[in-house]
This record gives sequence, structure tokens and C-alpha cells, in this order.
Amino acid sequence: MGETLGESLFKTRRMLEAAGDEHAEVSAEWLLEWVAGKTRAELHRDAEEPLDLAKRMQLMAATARRCAGEPLQYITGSAPFRRFEIACEPGVLIPRPETELLVELALAALDGRVGAGGSARVLDLCTGTGCIACAIAAEREGAEVWASDVAPEAVALAGRNAEALGVTGRVHMLEGDLAEVVPRSLHGTFDLVVSNPPYVPSRVVDELPAEVRGHEPRLALDGGADGLSVVRRIVRESPKLLAPGGTLALELFEDHVDEACELVESARDAEGGPAFAKVRMERDLAGRPRFLLAERASARAVSDPLELVCEVASGLARGEVAIIPTDSVYGIGCAMGAEGALARIFELKGRERSQALPLVLGDVEDLARYAKDLAPSARRLAERFWPGALTLVVRASSAVPEAFCAADGTVGLRVPDHAFVRALCAALGRPLALTSANLHGEPPARSIEELDPQLKATVDWVVDGGPAPLGVASTVVDATGPHLRILRAGAIREEDLLRAIP
Repeated sequence: MGETLGESLFKTRRMLEAAGDEHAEVSAEWLLEWVAGKTRAELHRDAEEPLDLAKRMQLMAATARRCAGEPLQYITGSAPFRRFEIACEPGVLIPRPETELLVELALAALDGRVGAGGSARVLDLCTGTGCIACAIAAEREGAEVWASDVAPEAVALAGRNAEALGVTGRVHMLEGDLAEVVPRSLHGTFDLVVSNPPYVPSRVVDELPAEVRGHEPRLALDGGADGLSVVRRIVRESPKLLAPGGTLALELFEDHVDEACELVESARDAEGGPAFAKVRMERDLAGRPRFLLAERASARAVSDPLELVCEVASGLARGEVAIIPTDSVYGIGCAMGAEGALARIFELKGRERSQALPLVLGDVEDLARYAKDLAPSARRLAERFWPGALTLVVRASSAVPEAFCAADGTVGLRVPDHAFVRALCAALGRPLALTSANLHGEPPARSIEELDPQLKATVDWVVDGGPAPLGVASTVVDATGPHLRILRAGAIREEDLLRAIP
């Protein structure tokens, strides 16, 4: 008769004890459970059951690896995490029990925001095995999760775990450094940013048990001199990723949670206001400070826009994007010449780059500078309806950068009948590239309340000028040919346009 389960368990435990395994009994049971395909209770119940030769050989090989200090999770290829089995492999950090509590806290934050069955967007940074991302998606069917990691082997393993748990349709893997690979169109839309980043101080990494420092990837452990190198970046990037009221949830080194809380409390958004509110610390199962949670502060609306003309102009000159009121509807725009900001607007709106944004001028006299070969009838329309809700499509002069022209060399120009916009152009010293502040195909916003939350949360400036006086988009007229042609009906009626042209 071959060796029984009980005998194999006894022999394995003795070998591990001799090798210095401090938890030899647990390790032996773990290995035999894996080899025999039984639970711990079944091992002891079936102690007299024989273990065949092939499985004894498998157990011997696994025991030799464990005696050499290799983590059990790498040997067996998996680790329990909440109510799931998560695949593990060398080169990717092994999930810890503490991180299960991070998921618990994250789920509670989501439930408080959208309800247990509500739809939510989640971003998991430094995903590793994907245990956080997959658990959240599996436990909340309304959650859609994006998970990033700089290590390609981690991204591949996380993808396999998502497939094994049946959540591939709602877990999107991104290979790259933190939020750098998150599509800009998703910025400002996440209900939760969660991370178990590298947070062990460098000096402490060298003092970790040999089983950890000798086998698990240092990249996933080492958080720099104070353990906060990656945490600082996450805190810096999270305000632009989270929707107002969304939650930042981090697992941290126990000695540095207070310092991390100070980082979050001192963080500022693009407008200079506090980026986070309700910052708090939570403890792990051993009672040690371990987790940080904070809520993204609501966007600050500007109540006195004329007083902030210079501030907004300075931001636009740096390449920022603003939502501002006009006489017709709310617009989203950037400074002419700021090509990065222009690309950002197209991405945010989901609009084709071939469709150039209109340029907003500060004065009627600017028409001659930015248009060429202008017909007399077009000049008469500008003199009659500017400032006002009329956009003239003209042939662009050399003063308009190529990136701000349509493919055929044309550009839309208008001078809104709105003091803030004209003052902003004057302070900036150049036109604004401005389009309606709405997603492509959606109705324009006539007030701050009608703005799409994604746009509102993602831009750098939101200027509240009250309801737009007209509440209707401008009338667009093609003035590139010998005869004027209405391209889009709007605030100015066709008969009024015709009466203005002799």
C-alpha cells in the first residue's frame, strides 16, 4: 500500500521544520491541499487515504521549493483573496490579507456614492495580479474598472484573473506608468481611485523576510526613501481623475499614514482650492494604521468672473482649458496657439479633428487681422451683428496657426456680446478657440447646471456667469465665396441677415 495522506502530511511538515519554516504545519497543509485537491478538513478526514506516486512526486518537488524559501503562492500558482482564488506567479506581487480590507473599504465608499447596485467607474493603479480590480468587478456588477500596471507580466496575469472570474467585459487592462495610460476622455469621471502601491521604505525592503525580498519583485515593494514616492504621484494625479465626490483609497506603510494624510490635505486642484475633503485613516486587522481614504472636493464655480479675467487668461496662456459663459451658450475653449489644449478639447468632446473650432475675437476690428479675401457683404454682416451671435466662416489669414484652421484653410470667427469673453481675449492678447461645452451630438449647455459632469470635472477652469442670455447657438454663415450661405441656423434669423445685405 502506498503512502497515506496523513503520512505525507507528517513527512512534509517534518521536512519544512528542518528547513526552518516557522509555519511548517500550515505550509504542509497548504501544499498537500493543492496536490490532493482537498480542503484542510478533508485532508484530516481522509488521512488514511493513499496518495498515488505521481502526486507524491509532485508534493516532493513542491516541498523542495518551499524548503528553499519560495512563497507558497508561487508554488501552487494561486492565493485566496476574499471569496476568490487569484492566480499568482513569480514577478508579480502576492495579494495580502490587508488588501482584502482595502477592497472592503473601497466597496463601502462606492455603495455610499452610487448604491450597491449602481453603475460606477473605478481606476485601480498598480494592479499587480488584478486582485483589487477583479474583486470589485465581481462583487459589484455595476462597476466598470480600469486597471494599470507598469509591468507587462502583471498586466497579462491580471487579464487572466479577470477572465477566470468572468469579468473581462468590465475590467480593462492598461499597461503603463500609473495614470499616464488612462484615456484623457475618462479623466474626471472615476467614482473611485484605489491603489496598493509600492509603499515600503527602501531601507525596510532590505529587512523584509527572505521569502519576500528574495522572491517578490522589488519594483512592487520599494516606495523610495520614505515609502511615499509613488503615493505622492497618485495624490498629485488623482484630482484630475476623480469626479467631484469620488473617493481616493490607498494602502500604506503603517509608519507613514499620517504623513500621507498631510499630503492629501495639502493637495490643491487646478483652481488653487483644496483637492480633497473628508480625509481619514483606517486601521488593518492588527490595529495598525494602514489605509487612507479621501473624497474629491467639489469643483469650485467662479461667482465673480470679471474679477478672475487675469487668472483665467494666465491659465489659458499656460495651455489650460476653460468652460466660460458667452452670449449664446456655454463654451469650452483654449488660447489660439495652445495645440495641446486644442487636442484635449477634441478628445473631451469626441469631435473630429477635421472640424476646426471657431475663434472668438475681442473686437470687431480684429476681423481684418485673422481673415483674408473678405467679401464686402461679410464685412457688413460683422459690422451689423458683432458683438453678437454670428459666426463667419472665412479664409484664414497667416495670423491663424495651421492647427487652428480647417483642412480647407478656413476658420470660423465671431465676437460674442459678452463682456467677460471680450475682456478675456484682451487680457490674453489673442483669440480663443471656443466651441459649445457639450459632448458631440448632445445639446449645448445654457447654464452651469446643464454642463456635462464629465466636461465640468475635467477642465481646468469653470466660470459661472449665470444663464446664457440667448440660450441658442450662434448662426453660422459661410463667407468664403461670392455669395453668403447659412450653414447653421441659430440666434440670428435669416431674414435679419438678408436685410443687412443691400
